[in-house]
Amino acid sequence: GTTPLADRLPSSIDDGEEEPVFPLSVAFCGDCSLVQITETVNPRILFADAYPYYSSFSQALLRHSRDNARDLIERRNLDASSFVVELASNDGYLLKNYVEAGIPVL
Repeated sequence: GTTPLADRLPSSIDDGEEEPVFPLSVAFCGDCSLVQITETVNPRILFADAYPYYSSFSQALLRHSRDNARDLIERRNLDASSFVVELASNDGYLLKNYVEAGIPVL
């Protein structure tokens, strides 16, 4: 399907401006449990104006990332000999959980 960009909703449904939508499809890797969006939005569109998104301001997202990291640490038997890399890690909120567990990160 398609989806509008997050944090880009029109200020009013009555302003007559048509909201742009973009393809939304994901791929899943059964080997490593990675879920990834398969389409890329032009960064000039995605990060235009004052980009307001910092993951660490959302308590719900912080809890979710903590629980997700704990689950992956347990299921993948991650420890100090492991190495975690997160691409496009925003403000580092997810990697912090691995560091706190003594797991090296990039």
